Amino acid sequence: IRKCMSTAKKQAGWGFGGSGEWFFKQLQALLEDDFDAEERESFFGTTLPGMVKLALMLPSVCPTPIPLLRQNHGPGSVQQEVLLDSLQIASLLANAFFCTFPDGPDSFPGINFWGLFEMPYDPKRSPANRQKLRCIIHYFSRQTLRLEAEGEAALTNRFVSFHRRGITRDARAWFGSVTPLGFAEVAVQADGTIEDSNPPGEPWQADFANKYIGGGVISNGCVQEEIRLAISPEGIISRALAEVLLGEDSGISETLLIVGSERFCNYTGYAAGFKFAGD
Repeated sequence: IRKCMSTAKKQAGWGFGGSGEWFFKQLQALLEDDFDAEERESFFGTTLPGMVKLALMLPSVCPTPIPLLRQNHGPGSVQQEVLLDSLQIASLLANAFFCTFPDGPDSFPGINFWGLFEMPYDPKRSPANRQKLRCIIHYFSRQTLRLEAEGEAALTNRFVSFHRRGITRDARAWFGSVTPLGFAEVAVQADGTIEDSNPPGEPWQADFANKYIGGGVISNGCVQEEIRLAISPEGIISRALAEVLLGEDSGISETLLIVGSERFCNYTGYAAGFKFAGD
């Protein structure tokens, strides 16, 4: 990987069909063209070895199978949740970066990063896709340094929970309700982004996007949903946990709640203009 080889032979059962090769054009362009000499040295000398250690921890940090957030779990209100600590998430994401997971069923979004690595060059989208990758590498840099400086407790004492929620069509009768909402206060902010707003209390950030969680965050996309997960990469692991969300046509409307995910990056721009802007 130091020489950033352009192709790697596909291992049986991984990736996708066709030529049997993976291409790493975006990763190569990021490391060779976008990173300066100091950033390359930091990546290969510190971050990458730390990611390898994280990936190899998986059998010890996740000794039993992690429950999946599946569809169709009973009538009425549907509620499921998974709780992971930050070390488990970092180990899982390191394996996703190295594309070690076998392909899952089509009803799950997919978690291996090959789609982001190999994306063909597009003068409009490629720079933004590389910036997403830069955000993710920054996350690994922060977590490996934290692990080295403070020990495993720095990550095992932080938790992120993933909650699958659903209501039946009948339970959504509030659409026609004339009952007042009570003492709810509503304020509209025309400027800024949801992740930078700072209302009192513990605000929820709502994203209305893809039924496959994360949309194109590890492939070709860089709008609201993809940006939100790129700057808080712990949320990306939900792609391995949550089966495609159901919509109204199924009789159940579902959502996924992610609670406790840390934000690691600042950014500027949007879509093709998205750029990593530091810690």
